[in-house]
Amino acid sequence: MDIKKDHYLNPFTNVYVHRRRYSRSISPFVDCFKSWFLKNAIQYLPDLWNDLRNQSGKCKHCDADLPLKCLKFDTFCSFSCSTSWFAKNTDRVAKARKTIKQKKAIDPTFCLLPNQTEYWIKKGFNSAEAQIKVSERQRTFSRKKCIEKNGSVMGLEQFNSRQQKWQQTLINLPLEKRIDILRKKTKPSSRYKLDEKFSAELEALLGRTLNYGDKQEALIVDDHIFLADCFDTTTRKVIEIFGDYYHFNPKKYSGDFFDKRLKMTAEDKWAEDERRINLINSKYNGVLIIWEDEIRENKAECLMRCLKFLN
Repeated sequence: MDIKKDHYLNPFTNVYVHRRRYSRSISPFVDCFKSWFLKNAIQYLPDLWNDLRNQSGKCKHCDADLPLKCLKFDTFCSFSCSTSWFAKNTDRVAKARKTIKQKKAIDPTFCLLPNQTEYWIKKGFNSAEAQIKVSERQRTFSRKKCIEKNGSVMGLEQFNSRQQKWQQTLINLPLEKRIDILRKKTKPSSRYKLDEKFSAELEALLGRTLNYGDKQEALIVDDHIFLADCFDTTTRKVIEIFGDYYHFNPKKYSGDFFDKRLKMTAEDKWAEDERRINLINSKYNGVLIIWEDEIRENKAECLMRCLKFLN
């Protein structure tokens, strides 16, 4: 079929002007139309249409076939191909790096955030001061501030929603990363030193290795991860050493006691501990709870209880 330019100039010019309007009606036919279009019709489109456009139907970087979109082709099949080609064939990357170096020379904190210690060190603070600044920055969102800003109802809803999203973000992290975060959150204290000393004595009496201290076992139950105070890999049993303050020893605290630091009552903490123990029991072979005051009053009796439990 002999094609004349006069026959096709007007229709294609019309599509060029109104290409958004016609794209949906044309799209079902472009696949079968592609080969004919490349062979016969592309030459009749206005020069502006194909200026700096890809007319081969192939990706400029990886040579993959490209779909015909509204009587034209993209230059690349993906963003990665685009960036790879420009990095290899132009000085775009070198210019970007040069610009970043220039900006860093003017502003040392360029590309850094206030929640990074390096940001504050660059501003002249020492390492300890920088950590305090980062800690202050990370406390800009709290239950109290939400309630002050949005009222007791809306503020609490906003805070709870944010906490749920944060928890979901943690759950979606790789398992190794979640365990690493949990280990970093566990700060050493005098009670932890008591745990380690007690577990070391128990290990010596038992005659086999236990996981405790820096080698705490990460217990994985469904979406939950717990660090066991002392774990026996042979029997898969757990020994939990409860601190009198952090777990509100019933001998010393009433159920309605409210702790401002932990922001919960003793009863709430006991319920939380019970849920934790039940979850661990559902997958492992038992949990023995030893209280801090019991170790201080009669360590020998506590060691015998643990030996009986593990054997």
